[in-house]
Amino acid sequence: MSDELPTDDTLEEMAERLRPMHELADVTLPDEAAKAAPTLYVGTEKSRPPAYRLADELGKLIGGKQMLFLRNDIIVTIDPVTGSCREMTPHEFVTWVVQRAGVILIKGRTTDDDGKSKIIEGDLGVDLARVILASPNFRLKLPIVEAINRVRMPAFRDELDERDNLKRKGFKKLVLLAEGYDAHTRTYTLMGGHFQADLDPDVATAWLAHLLRDFQWGDETRSRSVFVQFFITLFCRSLYIGRAPFGVFVSNLPGSGKSKLAQLCIEPVEGAVGAPSGWNIEDKQETRKEMDAAAQDFASYLWFDDVDRIKVRSTDLNRFVTSKTWACRVMGTSQRFKGSLRALVLMTGNGLTVDDNLERRTLWVDLFARMKASERPIAADRIELNEQFFEDESNMKHCLAVMWSMVRHWDESGRPRTKQRSIEGFDSWCEVVASIADCCGFWKGLAPYEAPDGGNQEGREWKVLATALIDEYCIAKKADKAEVTMRDVIRTARLHGLFQDVLGSLDQVMTDLDERVGLKKWKWKEVADPEYDEEEVGSFPTREPTEADKRRQAAEWTDKSMDSTWAKRFRKSAVAGQFFQGKDGRMYEFGDRGASRKSKFVLAAVGV
Repeated sequence: MSDELPTDDTLEEMAERLRPMHELADVTLPDEAAKAAPTLYVGTEKSRPPAYRLADELGKLIGGKQMLFLRNDIIVTIDPVTGSCREMTPHEFVTWVVQRAGVILIKGRTTDDDGKSKIIEGDLGVDLARVILASPNFRLKLPIVEAINRVRMPAFRDELDERDNLKRKGFKKLVLLAEGYDAHTRTYTLMGGHFQADLDPDVATAWLAHLLRDFQWGDETRSRSVFVQFFITLFCRSLYIGRAPFGVFVSNLPGSGKSKLAQLCIEPVEGAVGAPSGWNIEDKQETRKEMDAAAQDFASYLWFDDVDRIKVRSTDLNRFVTSKTWACRVMGTSQRFKGSLRALVLMTGNGLTVDDNLERRTLWVDLFARMKASERPIAADRIELNEQFFEDESNMKHCLAVMWSMVRHWDESGRPRTKQRSIEGFDSWCEVVASIADCCGFWKGLAPYEAPDGGNQEGREWKVLATALIDEYCIAKKADKAEVTMRDVIRTARLHGLFQDVLGSLDQVMTDLDERVGLKKWKWKEVADPEYDEEEVGSFPTREPTEADKRRQAAEWTDKSMDSTWAKRFRKSAVAGQFFQGKDGRMYEFGDRGASRKSKFVLAAVGV
C-alpha cells in the first residue's frame, strides 16, 4: 500500500525541492523521488482501494508529522508563529496532502522508451478527501491539541524527580515545554517564546516587590498576594487541574492602576490584549454572547473592564467561572458547540460588589487610593506600568523569567503546600498556584476579603445579624434553642445598622414616624410603668414613651410592603440550609423549611 517513512530527513527534503521542477516541466516524478518521500497508492476510480484503508494509511503518514491536529473534534492546521487555527476543508486537503504534507499519491506506473519504470501521480478528489477527513481511521491518528501556548510554559512529566529525597517521593518531573507539539500535555508551543530560564529567585521576587511597591493597596499583604497568584496563573495552567477562581480588581477611585495590574496578569503570556470587554455586564444577552465567543475561541482568559458601581449578579458568569465545559449555539447557525473551558476570568471596576454565589468563588485585589492619581508623588526609581512598559518585549520576557524563577524555587524547595484553607472547587489551583506564591513570600492570597465598601457586603451583614441574634437569644440565655419573631429580627438589624437599603436607618425611621405623628397618621405607643406594684394596683399603668422607648418602637416598625420584601429576603438568605457560627464556636441555623412560620423562626444550635 505504501513505502515506509524515510529515515533520512535530507532525502525527503531533496524530494520536496525537486517536485516543483517536475510539476513546472510537466514531467512525471521519477522513482528516486518516490523512494525519498512517503507514498500512497490511490489507484483510479475503478481500481481504487477501499476508503477506510486509504484513511488508515494516510493517517499513519500524516499523524506523526505534527502538521494536522484535532482540536475539539475539528481537524485544523496551526500556524507555528501566530498560533492561528484553520479548519481543514476537503477542497484544501486535496492539494495540502501533496504540497504541504509531502505525500506522493500514486495511481499507477508506466514504462518509458528505455524500459525504465515511472510512477504516475494521482489525486484524492474532493469527495474522497471529504470521506477521509470524516473517517475515524484517519482522525484517531492525529495529535489532539487542547491548548496553544504563545510562550514556553512549565508542565509535569510522568517521569519521577525524587532525587533520593523522601520529601520528594512521587514528585513528577517539572520541565519547560519546547517549541512545537507536546503529546503529554496536548499543547502546541509557538516559535519565538524564549526568555531567561535561570533568573535567580531572590532577584525575581525583589523585582516583583519593587514593581508593586507604589500601588496603594487596601490591605497590602493580602491584596498583593492575590495579585501575584493571578500574575502566575496563566503561566502555570498546565500544572493544575480544573479552573482558577474569579479575580476581581476593585478600587475606590479611578486611576488606581487596577486595569494595568489585570493587564500584567495576561500580556506576558498571551500577548497584547487589545481592548478588553467593556460592555454593560448587566446586559445578560451581551454578556452571554461574549462568553460563548470566548468558549468557541478556546480563549485562555476573559476580562471585564470598568464594571463600576454595581452588584454583579449573573448565573451565566457564575457557571462560566466554575464549569469545565461550555455548550452554546454557534452564532448565525443551527449548530451546537461544546468544548472544554480553562479561561481565567478577571474583572476590574470601582465600588464593585458581588452576590453570594460569586463571592465564594472570588479573590479580590483591593486598591484603596488615599489621593487622586494626579496628586500622587512618583518615586524616581518607580517602575511605571504604562503602554511603553507593555510594548517593550524585553519587559514581557522578564516577567516570564520571573514567573519561571518562582516556579523553579517552589520546586527546589520541595513544593511546599500552602497552609491556607483552599477555595472550594479550586483545590488544584490552590495546591499549585497559591503554594508557589506562598513559597516566594506572598503568603496571604487566600484570606477572606473584609473591606467594608466592597465584596459580598450582604453576606457580611447576614453574618453580623445572625451573630447578634445568637448572642441575645441563645448564648446570653444559655439556651440551645430559641424562638425569634420577625419583629425581633428587624429590631436587631436596625439597632446594628444593617440592611438599610430595605429597612432604612433607625434615625430615618424615627424622623418618618415623627412626621406621621404630626399628620395624625401615627401614634407612639404608651408603655407599661414597672415602678408600680401589680398586686396593689391590679395592673401596670401606662406612661408616655421616652426617647429610648420610641427608638425601640421605631426599630421594630415595618409596613406591609417592607415586611413582604424583607421576609422573602430573610427566608432566602438565612432560613434553612444557611449556617452561622456563634461566639461560643458552635454552629446555628434558623430552623428548617417546614418548621419555620412566616413570623416566627426557631434559632437552634446544629444537631439540637
